[in-house]
Amino acid sequence: MLTDERVRRYLGAGMHMAVGTADAQGNPCVCDAVALEVQPSGSAVTVYLPVAIAAETVANLATNGRVAIVSTFPPDHGTVQLKGQSRAVRLAGEEQRAFVAESLDKLAGVLEQMGLPRAITLSVQHWPAFAVDVEVESVFDQTPGPRAGELLRSR
Repeated sequence: MLTDERVRRYLGAGMHMAVGTADAQGNPCVCDAVALEVQPSGSAVTVYLPVAIAAETVANLATNGRVAIVSTFPPDHGTVQLKGQSRAVRLAGEEQRAFVAESLDKLAGVLEQMGLPRAITLSVQHWPAFAVDVEVESVFDQTPGPRAGELLRSR
């Protein structure tokens, strides 16, 4: 599902990502993510959320597990949305630290080309991080324009 070239373009480093969840009453919560890794199965991802800002998101995942992840390429706002079910939430291990930092660094490079000083992006608190494993059920095009909301893939 995530191997489609049109989808994979938005799942690499240099993207701005956010994770949406809802509490038991359906109230939404959004949290920035700092990295995303597609799992070898091609139907799951691990998304990394800074511990400093993710408490409400993690609590919501414990309540119902439903999650939406948006990944956007800032220069053209090309965006995909992944919807699915979280399978596990854990503290990311030290072995993921370099991957998370590299992902933030690549986003800093993209935003720097748009005029945002690199130091500002790199000052974002990104470690420690939660690693959230998500089984992706559907993928949507969320790029502004006539195809926004179009289902690209589903199980």
